[in-house]
Amino acid sequence: MVEKAQGQDRFRERIRHPNLLRLYDYWAERRRGRRFPSRQDIDPVEFKFALGNVTLIDVLYDPLRFRFRLVGTLMAQRMGWDLTGKMIDETPDAAYRDSLIEAYRRIVETHEPSTVLYERTIEGKSRRFEVLRLPLAADGETINMLLLCPQYFEPLPEHPPLATVPGVSDTPPRIVQGD
Repeated sequence: MVEKAQGQDRFRERIRHPNLLRLYDYWAERRRGRRFPSRQDIDPVEFKFALGNVTLIDVLYDPLRFRFRLVGTLMAQRMGWDLTGKMIDETPDAAYRDSLIEAYRRIVETHEPSTVLYERTIEGKSRRFEVLRLPLAADGETINMLLLCPQYFEPLPEHPPLATVPGVSDTPPRIVQGD
């Protein structure tokens, strides 16, 4: 058990954004001795600091596939599309889609959360953000959902939710550092 706790501490140390540290601690607390918390253990009211950025992904088996259960409004705005209810396979950018599928598959296979540092150009300016990906399991063991939350390190330009604004996603995200 000590080894598992040390592994969790090492993972926590890799999280850079303070809001994501808060979200990770919330997730870890909600496990209550289980490997993973369930969706029912998570109350969005308790992490208002992340709302709008949270995305929930359903994990489907046989074959392994992923579906956007919920895409936060800020996420949809920044990406320029809202894929709530759609399969990950329907993500418009092929390279980005493939990287998402690979990242989600790795979480299901390793049973470990992940954090990745990305960079993308928005309105001509390079911006860094971190994404925290946390597994959820209705039975505490079998991952059936992922909770994702990106956080930018600086404020972004203000735009109306779900607007397709020229220049919002000038470039797809690229990994700077990650799992």
